[in-house]
Amino acid sequence: MKQQRELPSFMKEKSPSRLLLSACLCFLVAATAIGQVAVVTVQLDTNRVAIGEITTLHVFAQIASAQRTNADRIFSWYVDLLNDNGAVAKLKGDELVKPSSDKDPPTSSPGTIDGGNWRGIYDTFINLAGAGTDTPVELFSVPAQGVAPGKTTFNVQAGSGVPGLAADFIVAPLGNGDALIGGDYSAASIALQVIGPGTPPKLNINVVALPLNQGQTVTLTFATTAGLDYFIEYRDSLSADAIWLTLPNGPHNSGMVSNISTARSRFYRLRVGN
Repeated sequence: MKQQRELPSFMKEKSPSRLLLSACLCFLVAATAIGQVAVVTVQLDTNRVAIGEITTLHVFAQIASAQRTNADRIFSWYVDLLNDNGAVAKLKGDELVKPSSDKDPPTSSPGTIDGGNWRGIYDTFINLAGAGTDTPVELFSVPAQGVAPGKTTFNVQAGSGVPGLAADFIVAPLGNGDALIGGDYSAASIALQVIGPGTPPKLNINVVALPLNQGQTVTLTFATTAGLDYFIEYRDSLSADAIWLTLPNGPHNSGMVSNISTARSRFYRLRVGN
């Protein structure tokens, strides 16, 4: 049998009937001290990627220094993650990870997609003593993938879109004082630069002559990167007016393409798109 969790003392004071934990997450703000008590920061593994490459965004929170000595832990959190330019990079919210939170289904959610944003991400730290007191605690991490050249900015703000949830951060006090509420998002923004594809992969060409002068089979192989599209183009002349044509059945993302040619000469190139 699953053991029932003990509510923190400040919740016992406010909830003599032992309300469910999910109800505690949206208890009356009027019974608390409101302010910027949890400072949110963000970090990217790298802030510059090529198209198709992936970096990881980490979101942290720590109790504000002025409140730290009187705080037990960050009790719960509820935030949105915004992406200013979804055409440049996409957040892979289905791979979001919350390494330190309780992840108890009734009081936890990875959020829901809203265009290029993820809204209503929330969880608790009941099982993590001192969460966010001495050092920042990681709320979650999420991969971000480059889509097109340009710049986007990721921002964290107070949560939205979940019926009944109002407090973005609840900080449990030491002793029997009132809980503290509110997040400081002044440092919760970071930019990501996406550049064109990295070094083009090497195009390997193998030619096998067909019998009876029927031409030749040309097999082209190359390394691929997830998230990119690859197209093999060809032309039969190097003259300035010769047009590059694309081999059928593109994109050629398997990394191998075969082409039968009867031309006296044929030239190939690899084009990388998105």
